[in-house]
Amino acid sequence: MNSLVKCTGTKFNGLNSNEGTNSLMNVDLDKWRAIDYNERLKKELKILVDYLKRENELKSKRSEVKDLFKLGKCGLFMDKIHRLLRDL
Repeated sequence: MNSLVKCTGTKFNGLNSNEGTNSLMNVDLDKWRAIDYNERLKKELKILVDYLKRENELKSKRSEVKDLFKLGKCGLFMDKIHRLLRDL
């Protein structure tokens, strides 16, 4: 689906840098929308991956703390727990 789109001026000498030229361009809107959709999808996936990485880090830290707490309940002294934490 091609449509005529009016070009706008930019700070950079872009498509409409000459005032004497025609400011209408023939643009394939399906391709344009696909490019925009792919960029938005990449951004959303990056946000999701970052969130999942952060959650996994928190889960691993929580499990380490739980394990150390269980060791403390079994009668290990605090200095041993401190050494275990330091070695992690």
